[in-house]
Amino acid sequence: MARPSVKAERTEEILDAFERCVARFGVEGTSLERIAEESGLRRSLLRYYIGNRDELVEALTDRFVAKAESLTQEMINDLPEEGRSIAMVDAFFEPSRTDDSTILVADALISCSAIYPEVKKKLKGWYDNFVQKACDIIQADYPSVSSDRCFMVAVAIIGIYFNADAMDTLELSGRYREAAIESAKLLLSTLED
Repeated sequence: MARPSVKAERTEEILDAFERCVARFGVEGTSLERIAEESGLRRSLLRYYIGNRDELVEALTDRFVAKAESLTQEMINDLPEEGRSIAMVDAFFEPSRTDDSTILVADALISCSAIYPEVKKKLKGWYDNFVQKACDIIQADYPSVSSDRCFMVAVAIIGIYFNADAMDTLELSGRYREAAIESAKLLLSTLED
């Protein structure tokens, strides 16, 4: 097997360092100097391997979206043949599915999307795709329910899920996560005949 190119290795090292910095300082609080220090590379090498700041933010966004979509597909592949909606809710709230760093990076990218139009476009595409996949799973379990209603329930469940994940950094008691799970399941129960 061929050895990865130095460019690919350096790009990954830089993105790893950028991700760690963004998780700690946010996008706007992460300078090229911080990334260089975190990666152990000179600032000029950051620009050489990835480009300017906008290109760096877009590369991190691409990486985040690819990782999130991969994790979503993995979760979908693990769902049982029947009762997929309930299993999906359980999977969303499984603590091992996400980590604090990923949540912090997602929050930081969403927060900066107002000043990075390409980031906004990519995150909107990712979110639309995520909601649609959840909606399709719900629609398959509740075929007699309108697609609009399944869509509303999918959006609400994902909203509860994202809120629960974002609040995890506060280390709230398990009572909150349990309430979030039961709330999401309660929404599903509104679709029953």
